[in-house]
Amino acid sequence: MCSGAVLGHSYSVFAQEVSVEEKFTGLEQSIHEKFDDIDTRINTLDRSVQSQFIQQSIRQLNSEIYDLSNIISTGPSNDRDHERLKDLREDLRIETRKLNKLALPTTR
Repeated sequence: MCSGAVLGHSYSVFAQEVSVEEKFTGLEQSIHEKFDDIDTRINTLDRSVQSQFIQQSIRQLNSEIYDLSNIISTGPSNDRDHERLKDLREDLRIETRKLNKLALPTTR
């Protein structure tokens, strides 16, 4: 009779341990899902901020290219103006590539 009580108690302790492990596993999974969601939101926000920054840079480059092109086409210009225009166009190509690369979907 004593061994039956001990066996019953052992089973009860084992069942409690299993229950605690199941709850812990479920909680751990929930935490991982929440962290993944937060990580996704942060990455989306980061990409959005980077995109806005690059777009602003492109607008500024386009404006400066337009102004410098007008100066070169309407009046006397020097080699420095032509070199600056060439550099601006290269910078614009670089920024456009960055923006296009940022728009590509990423895989994990």
